[in-house]
Amino acid sequence: MRGAGATRILAASYFLAVGRLYDAAAASARRGGALGVAAPLADAQELAEVVVDRALGVVAQSQRVAA
Repeated sequence: MRGAGATRILAASYFLAVGRLYDAAAASARRGGALGVAAPLADAQELAEVVVDRALGVVAQSQRVAA
């Protein structure tokens, strides 16, 4: 990204929790020039809502198929 002219780089995190993989990805982003790395999603309310919505969608779909 720096090669394309970016002067400030931040890394978004799509990890659910801290751990070895998150730590490795964050370290790699920092080595690559990222000024900061977002924390894992953890217990974000929005994430829980997406999971519930998708689960309800699968239940509704399976009920339509069974009917």
